[in-house]
Amino acid sequence: MCRIELDGLAGPIYSTNKGRTIKADAHFVCIGKRVGSSWLRDSELSSLLDDQGHLKVDANLRVEGKTNIFACGDIVNTVV
Repeated sequence: MCRIELDGLAGPIYSTNKGRTIKADAHFVCIGKRVGSSWLRDSELSSLLDDQGHLKVDANLRVEGKTNIFACGDIVNTVV
């Protein structure tokens, strides 16, 4: 399993525990908390929330129907 190293999350370059680097415009820490998706209810992604408030993603963690929006952590509706 590949994980983002939590040290130095200032970005925009992030490192994984396997030495891979990822460049991202933004990041959200979405683990260890209740599903924090209430802000999505007023967004264009509101229709992609399931009954528990989890964001629908595909097997590659892309937000359902989107090609360039990814989500992971407790906010998604799948276990990887």
